[in-house]
Amino acid sequence: MQRILGVAGFKSVSLEPVDLQLDIGSGKGLDEAVANSREIGPASRALKGQSPEIIAKAEASLRAALTPLVQDGKVLLGAAIWIVTTRNG
Repeated sequence: MQRILGVAGFKSVSLEPVDLQLDIGSGKGLDEAVANSREIGPASRALKGQSPEIIAKAEASLRAALTPLVQDGKVLLGAAIWIVTTRNG
């Protein structure tokens, strides 16, 4: 990343990793987390055009996988982002 930005003319490139907990239920609990997991990301692509029976089984699997992650009404997944700062020229 630093090399790419340097070649593009940016100077003083700084990368800062930030680890965080992401609530995939958006504060609305397990049901919302299951719905969000089914509607976005890899699960949405895998379930596109599938039968209602397959979708129901997938939802049950998502619920089973996410249930242990529920804390105080939130469904928290570990996440990471990078903060990139630089100056041009």
